[in-house]
Amino acid sequence: MPWSLLLSWSVSAWASQQPFGYHSQVVSKYVDALREGKFHCFDGSATLPATSVNDDFCDCADGSDEPETAGCAGSGGTTLFYCPNVNSIPRLIYTSRVGDGICDCCDGTDERFSSCPNTCSLEGPTLYARQQARQAARERGREVRRSGEAEAVEQVAKWEEEREGLKQQLALLSAGSVSESPESLPRPGALAPLAPLASETKGTSGISEYAQWALQDALQDAKETSKPTVDSGVQCWTGAFANAKDVCCDRSQGPTGRSDCWDGVYTFKTCCDTDRPTDISGSQRQGTPEEVSRQSRKVKGRLFTIERKLAAMESGLRWFSLVERCVEGRFTGKDFKLCFFQDARQASVHVGSFDGWEGNAMLYTGGQRCPAGPSRSMKVWLTCAGDVELLDVSEVSLCTYEAVASTPGACELVDVSETKDEHILMPRDEF
Repeated sequence: MPWSLLLSWSVSAWASQQPFGYHSQVVSKYVDALREGKFHCFDGSATLPATSVNDDFCDCADGSDEPETAGCAGSGGTTLFYCPNVNSIPRLIYTSRVGDGICDCCDGTDERFSSCPNTCSLEGPTLYARQQARQAARERGREVRRSGEAEAVEQVAKWEEEREGLKQQLALLSAGSVSESPESLPRPGALAPLAPLASETKGTSGISEYAQWALQDALQDAKETSKPTVDSGVQCWTGAFANAKDVCCDRSQGPTGRSDCWDGVYTFKTCCDTDRPTDISGSQRQGTPEEVSRQSRKVKGRLFTIERKLAAMESGLRWFSLVERCVEGRFTGKDFKLCFFQDARQASVHVGSFDGWEGNAMLYTGGQRCPAGPSRSMKVWLTCAGDVELLDVSEVSLCTYEAVASTPGACELVDVSETKDEHILMPRDEF
């Protein structure tokens, strides 16, 4: 038989068969390869004889020459096996799951040489219902994201304010300056602007998170003092202003100290002892090094937390729901804990620390090394939903994990309509 007729017959015969593992959008590329006698890797890394396609040997860096086999599994390729799943939802699976004896496709196309029953008509209605529920969750997620981003703008400003106050406090602590008692070392409540603190008498709605934390800290640890005046009976330096004397009476800010401390009843003349200098005198003393060190550690710890929050927000306001958030779950008999922008763990084993982004997937690297294997790592795919949850964790290769987590941040603000015919389940999708 002439070669041209043989080739024509081969192409027709191949095309007439049910293709396995090929999405309809790329089938023509493989048909063209057989017709031309050569195959071009999708990533352009090589040109191969057509006989190299599906020979169970990985020739292309992207794995595109082995769509029907597991030949490129674990090589870092991007090619996935396509399950048509007629009467259900099409799915893409990792090529490592092709021919492994486990039925991953409901139509059994991933295990052609095994007896996998076709269960698509049974699971299809259930998956369609779940898909509708997921679409509703996406809509809710979009709404939560919108409101969250508005809140994030305000919260970031408060964190930045708090950071500056903590830095000022550390500067004073480094100078070793303390007030009358070990319990009243310089605190955020004495360093933040006093107007927000004064609003304590009118409720806390106008107080920033930093001011509220500072005030609670001051009221909890500081010993309240009161000093009756000679001729008015006004009680100065009590409640929210217990530690504010040094700030209010500081003449370096003006002839009557700090102007926003006074309201007519509380005045510089009434509350400040003008017969004594306002600097540290015999009744005031330097704190011990231990006391200064203790307070410094406390302030540094809070400053570290605030800077970590602000660093997380550099990824975008959309991820506000993940800041300082941890989720847990048990999968394949193992307990996992994921702290966004921090680290991931399998029980007590460190899987990895946050190391940036790959698209909308968070990367965690540098985990505890496996015995005779690589360091553990995890890629966390984020999917749209109204709540933050850990949905799935799997070990795709030795000590390399992939997880799926839901968050409003993964929702697109523009509603992209999708139908069951257009939707394809990805390996990380769980229904």
